[in-house]
Amino acid sequence: MGAMIGDREISGFRRGYYELLSRLFLEAPKEPFLEILGQNLESRIQAAEKVHPSLGEGWQAVRAVLSDHRGDLATLREALTEEYDLLFVLPWEPCIFPYESYYMEKELHGPSLADVRGFLRRAGLEKREGFPEPEDHIACELEIMGQLIARQEAAKETTDEERWLYLQGEFLRTHLLPWAFLLCDQLDKKEKGKFYKGIAKLTRGFMELESELMAEWGPAVAPRQPALERVTRWKGPTFDMPEIEKRRAEGAEREQADQQDPA
Repeated sequence: MGAMIGDREISGFRRGYYELLSRLFLEAPKEPFLEILGQNLESRIQAAEKVHPSLGEGWQAVRAVLSDHRGDLATLREALTEEYDLLFVLPWEPCIFPYESYYMEKELHGPSLADVRGFLRRAGLEKREGFPEPEDHIACELEIMGQLIARQEAAKETTDEERWLYLQGEFLRTHLLPWAFLLCDQLDKKEKGKFYKGIAKLTRGFMELESELMAEWGPAVAPRQPALERVTRWKGPTFDMPEIEKRRAEGAEREQADQQDPA
């Protein structure tokens, strides 16, 4: 496969996976979405296996979870909501933080978030209204890629389509690839995350495909290394106001004493 100008089959395949994964990472799937996921699974698995082994394994894991509930979508939704909360929400569990800043700087709302926002401004895009997470959340970054592909598909001129492909390559290598595999590794280690282990496999396989597919698009980007521990950054001079006030008072007392005793 190659990201060729005017090839809507490839762009549609890519956009579809970005939109699917974004939705799954944003929240646990509800009944209507689960019903769609369960349709034509056998043919989907066979097609995915031909494209990338990990994609096939991911869809097999999804099929196994759906089969466990034998079509009871309400019970399945409850189980997946509990799984999602255990993985990403509940404070008394070792939660996974699906934010680029957490992996790259070991803090939330770090420089990576500002960089993603800067990219959006430069590309003329913005976060979807009502999107509940910051722009460096995995679901938002996946959605950004989907938006970039949609703009590519809507382009009337070859030069415009090339521009959107260039931006896709830039965002992918600068933001998604440096940390998406680490998120997949964490999900794969979670015993309580049967469904999201499958989603991690889908994500891994698709990101590996994207890395190859978009290799020739976008600027050369220096490899970014995730932080092993939180980095303390200089934030400008700090001032101990109580100490300053104390010294100011002592200086005033000395000045007053000197005026009273000129000798």
